[in-house]
Amino acid sequence: MPYQVEAVANRFLAVAKAAEEPVDPMKVQKLVYFAHGWHLGLGKGPLCADRVEAWRWGPVFPELYHGVKKWGNRAIRAPLEIFDYDGRKYDWTRPELPAEADFSDRVIRRVWDVYGHMSGWALSQLTHEKGGPWHTIRTRFPGGRNLEIPNELIRQHFEQKVQAAIARD
Repeated sequence: MPYQVEAVANRFLAVAKAAEEPVDPMKVQKLVYFAHGWHLGLGKGPLCADRVEAWRWGPVFPELYHGVKKWGNRAIRAPLEIFDYDGRKYDWTRPELPAEADFSDRVIRRVWDVYGHMSGWALSQLTHEKGGPWHTIRTRFPGGRNLEIPNELIRQHFEQKVQAAIARD
């Protein structure tokens, strides 16, 4: 079951806080993207329910962008909250992954272990890989805006990475 992008970001923020590692908006965007991609590539479907777009600096979840842009290029210092309706009233809530999201949580922690030491800028450069999902969309539609990167394209790319990793072992 795909989760709200803010819930995935909040999990990364909690892991980063425990590691005493600052995370800025670009870094959280790219970490969430990598977790989403690996989740797809491992055959478990989308991690995030939200749309991924090909922006100038790499893949972006627009909802997440709007939730973290107030931090600029500074470290995010609080969990993300959304204005939500619970069936009776609107209120601020803090999206979190449910306890039964064991596999998804393991993917997030593994992505943190592999990519967490990198800056948002370095992660952005990784997403620009020639032939990758972001590069494919930006090449097909140069100068385009709000271009969706289909989950199927992301899945195929990360599935190839999974297969390459298996072949190395």
